[in-house]
Amino acid sequence: MRTRVSCLQSRGLSILNESSQLCSNLLELVKGKAGQLPEAKQELDGQFFVESEMKVQGINRGTESFARSLQTMSGLLHEKSSLSTPKLASKSARMLMHQHIQMIKRPRLVAAEYVLRHS
Repeated sequence: MRTRVSCLQSRGLSILNESSQLCSNLLELVKGKAGQLPEAKQELDGQFFVESEMKVQGINRGTESFARSLQTMSGLLHEKSSLSTPKLASKSARMLMHQHIQMIKRPRLVAAEYVLRHS
């Protein structure tokens, strides 16, 4: 299990980060081309770019959340293997899971606040 989590942390996150960067680069390219082509201006309005940027930011936040989840899992696995008493391991696991849940909730609240302010 630890090997799988480690693989996801290295290869999986690398793929997600590269994909996110590619999306950002493509969006910038489309923005530049839209300004040069009159027919593109009609089809690609400002709302399209705002929504696309929000989606790219969502991908970035999702990737960060995934990274934190993997880090939490890695910590839980490490704690499980290093603690000899089940009672201590259980308490430590509960604390790490609580921290993980709080980290997951935070980006959703920030995104909701952003949408409310910009609506």
